[in-house]
Amino acid sequence: MALPSLCHYLFFGSTVIYGLIGDTTPAETSPLRPDSGYGHGKVACEQFLLQQHREHGLPFTCLRLAHPYGPNDHMLYLTGRESLFLDRMRKGRPVIIPGTGKSRMHPIYVKDAARAFVYVLEREERFGQLVNLSGPKILTLDEYYESVARVLGVPLVAEQIPNEWFRDNSELWSNWRRNFDLGYNWVLYESAFDVSKLQQLGFQCETDHDAGVALTIQWLDAKGLVDESNDEDEEDQILKLL
Repeated sequence: MALPSLCHYLFFGSTVIYGLIGDTTPAETSPLRPDSGYGHGKVACEQFLLQQHREHGLPFTCLRLAHPYGPNDHMLYLTGRESLFLDRMRKGRPVIIPGTGKSRMHPIYVKDAARAFVYVLEREERFGQLVNLSGPKILTLDEYYESVARVLGVPLVAEQIPNEWFRDNSELWSNWRRNFDLGYNWVLYESAFDVSKLQQLGFQCETDHDAGVALTIQWLDAKGLVDESNDEDEEDQILKLL
């Protein structure tokens, strides 16, 4: 039951609960298909909060966060969150894009995500609501890397590798410093969600992707977190094999 002093409880949800979305763009009423312990846990939390809201008037709102990015973290690459690929791009070395480059991702700058939580917190009329939280623009992987290249002021040099290759060749990087397991899942788990409900609340993001990437890279450079690349990086070993 809600505590007597509780004014508004915001639950940090996740779009992971939609599971494999294929070429769809789920809204809040779309079927939930979690396929991990984390996803099932998020669904269980939402169901509990909804029950408490119906039975006891719990004042809660759930924001289902998609792909946040920004300072205090590395950027997403097919090896996970890292920054070595930024140095590769600066030096004209190819980065690897899994699949055809048309897979979707739905980023939101971290400060916009934080602003959304504050914005919703002040709206009692949204008690009991479930809301997708991401930016206004869905990007393809090609568009994501093109955005990073624009910020760096360099042409994009990239090689596309069939998605299944990452699934079938994981033994190659079993002893490498970096591994490429995310490559397959990045394409398999597309990220694109209907955020019209968030916009109907009157919330608008302030930071477009290029600007958010610029602020993130500025922070990474200031902290000395962009590793130096060379001609023996794992990408080059993979491309030689291919």
